[in-house]
Amino acid sequence: MALVLSAKQRHFYNFSDAKINITHGSVRSGKTFVTNLKWIEYVKTGPKGKLLMSGRTKESLKENVLDDILDIVGEENFDYKEQKGELVLFGRKIEIRGAEKADAEKAIRGRTYAGWYGDEITIQHKEFVKQAITRCSVQGAQIFWTTNPDHPDHFILNDFIKNPVMRDEGISKSWHFLMKDNATLTTDYIRMIESSYSGVFYDRMIMGKWVLAKGVVYKDFYKPEVMRIPHNQIIEMCRQGKFVDYIAGVDWGFTHPMVGLILGVTLDNQYYVVAEYYRTEQLT
Repeated sequence: MALVLSAKQRHFYNFSDAKINITHGSVRSGKTFVTNLKWIEYVKTGPKGKLLMSGRTKESLKENVLDDILDIVGEENFDYKEQKGELVLFGRKIEIRGAEKADAEKAIRGRTYAGWYGDEITIQHKEFVKQAITRCSVQGAQIFWTTNPDHPDHFILNDFIKNPVMRDEGISKSWHFLMKDNATLTTDYIRMIESSYSGVFYDRMIMGKWVLAKGVVYKDFYKPEVMRIPHNQIIEMCRQGKFVDYIAGVDWGFTHPMVGLILGVTLDNQYYVVAEYYRTEQLT
């Protein structure tokens, strides 16, 4: 059976030549599949040296990526030693790591890698991500990440996808995938999945937007263009006397967050968060 790729998948496969190459977007959009294909090519043709693959856990990486790669390359080219955390693919050794915990980065200190595949990179710990980037120091080493979108202040979005220096200097490239970019999906299937989401969850899972979802009580409430105002604009409203009243509220917590808010109330009864205190496990 001939391999069918969409235009977006072909573009990623042919032009993912940056130091860091990122596929992100909606569920079932074909981003992981084409990244697997690119990684297989990289394993066969990339610079010599040890390689790294990581996921939230080793088990999730196996389910999301390794099982599919096995199906593509066949057992004769694939040998996974799960307990050891080592994959041999086309004769090359690849270190397999789980990266969700803060101390995961300790396991790769001192290593030198010729390439890295990070699956669902937004749920890997920031310290692991930073450490793994520095470890990819072999000349010509490349990094490939996949992820569904996360919250709009996530460091992966701001430091790598939206970072103008990284983009303009060609250090990172990113591709935004939608379900229509998966050439294997039927129109009926896409409509069924689209109809199962609404509000911010539709924006994130279907449109692949980096919006808040976790912790949202009212799923249609969060609209960045309405609900987010630059802090310096709020301060200027204070200076201009726009607020006719202030309200302070505290939700006490230790294991769970302690939150303190100061709200400014305008003459037309609009409420603005002027200041916020948000901490966990703080005695003072």
